[in-house]
Amino acid sequence: MARQSNIEQQRSTPVDIEVYCYRQTPANGGVSDLQVATELEFADDAQRASFLSAMSASGDYRVLKLMATHSLELNKLELDTAIESIRSQSRHRALKLQEQLHAVAGYGEIIDITDQYRLLQNMFVD
Repeated sequence: MARQSNIEQQRSTPVDIEVYCYRQTPANGGVSDLQVATELEFADDAQRASFLSAMSASGDYRVLKLMATHSLELNKLELDTAIESIRSQSRHRALKLQEQLHAVAGYGEIIDITDQYRLLQNMFVD
């Protein structure tokens, strides 16, 4: 994503990935394990269906959608202008802020789509 954004000088197409999580409790009542997989991890539809079936059977699950995109490189002149007032008060803080802003590689959001998943699941079961 970062390479594509730098080459094209515009934000790349956002990526969205579904993440499936469920709690698996052992039959002997031991410590629960959290099982997590993304839609990209399955070799085929049968493997995905098996995981989703186990997830639904657990009753304690979440389906999340991760959406992310890369942000463009900062314009150094604009950045210098923006933090000039901070620099006049504390060079150290201005330098630290500048480093932090350069470290931002992208942004995104996590959306809980469990309710939509359950709704779709019930539509196909009925």
